[in-house]
Amino acid sequence: MKRVLVIEDEAIIGIDVKESLEEFGYEVIGPIVNADEGIKAARNQKPDLVLMDIMLKSKLDGIDLATQIRTQLSMPVIFLTAHADRATLARAKVTEPYGYVLKPFKKDELRATLELAFYRYEMEQRRTATQSISQINVDEAAKNRERSLCQLLDRLNKDSQSETERSDIQSALKQHEPFNQLDESTLSAITRTCKLESFTSGSHILLEGDKISEVFLLTIGRVAILKSSSSGKDLVVELLQPYDSLSLLSAVEKAPVPFSAKAQIDSQVIWMPCNVVKFVLDSHPDVNRKLVERILERLHKSHNLSRALAHDRVEVRVASALLSLLPAQDSQRLPIVIELSRQELADMTGTAAETASRVANSMEREGLLDLSQAGKVVVLSQEGLNNFIEL
Repeated sequence: MKRVLVIEDEAIIGIDVKESLEEFGYEVIGPIVNADEGIKAARNQKPDLVLMDIMLKSKLDGIDLATQIRTQLSMPVIFLTAHADRATLARAKVTEPYGYVLKPFKKDELRATLELAFYRYEMEQRRTATQSISQINVDEAAKNRERSLCQLLDRLNKDSQSETERSDIQSALKQHEPFNQLDESTLSAITRTCKLESFTSGSHILLEGDKISEVFLLTIGRVAILKSSSSGKDLVVELLQPYDSLSLLSAVEKAPVPFSAKAQIDSQVIWMPCNVVKFVLDSHPDVNRKLVERILERLHKSHNLSRALAHDRVEVRVASALLSLLPAQDSQRLPIVIELSRQELADMTGTAAETASRVANSMEREGLLDLSQAGKVVVLSQEGLNNFIEL
């Protein structure tokens, strides 16, 4: 049987409320006639609900008392009042009551208000309990992921690292999305599974079709991503600058590497085990989201280039191809050197080498490019190349 505490300082109304509640099947505590006795009864008797008059004739009125009961005892409160003016109701709303019953009350309205209040309170209690259990499950899952990650990292720990190498790797990872989103302890553990390697200009880091167990993260230099054409030539499709996350995609693909990677200048990379990358992405949604954002940026860039190659005039295709090769992080830091021959530019844009050379020479005369170095295109004005696309 549910227990209701009645706090009402008008004796006749108090008795009438008590009899009505007992008729509804509730056990009644009271009626209590003042706020001091009311708060004591609430603490000692622990009712399931408190039904009280707003305007008690005591030091504390019903609104003040309801505030104490809700904040200290977390009990549902219903107000019984003859005062329905806006000012009184505005004060009462702050206490978040579970309902109002106006005097003189009707039994049906009183019964309905009580039943709705009990139902609302029970739903809130269930929701709170469910949320608490869910949070416990989430916390436990996070702990399990961290334990699994630590076990994996312990197995892959490279004891051969020097303190200097370890420090260099960790410093680099702190600047590398998405690993800069990780906490210090996880980052430190990941560092111990990695190694540094340097490549001279022109050296291959990966070859298309390689089966790999580690992926590279560029920390120093510049790397060209190459794809083989139908004629067997390597086409530059992307340029990586330090801290570019594109190379991480190889870790989540089970197929052989879909591209070649070649150092355009003296470069340094961090090698990281593929299973570490996959585990981090699986167990850290925020890190995964960052990588997805970068992939979507690249996809948008590729779509623009594909549209240009399919439909636009040669000048737009050449400008789009050169813009697609500008590193995302350093696209504003001009000039940028792209190792790209006239034939490679022609292959990328689907035109003859003579046509590609003619368009590039025209752009050089306009001050957008510098073609004075054999096998290289130096971009001097990104804005100028964009103007070709927007014409």
